[in-house]
Amino acid sequence: CAGILSKGNFKITEVIKALEANAGNEDVALLELQKNQLKPFLMRIWGPPVGVDNDEAAPRV
Repeated sequence: CAGILSKGNFKITEVIKALEANAGNEDVALLELQKNQLKPFLMRIWGPPVGVDNDEAAPRV
């Protein structure tokens, strides 16, 4: 848990959920947490996939 917390700005509850969902595998849990943090950024750059509604996407101007 401490290893994951030192590698990013994650909440302890998110880390625990990710570890539980991935059977305690820290590497896979870290990838899941990083993917969740990157999603809003990627949605702003690329936009949502066709046909998918996403509340995290930045509004188009």
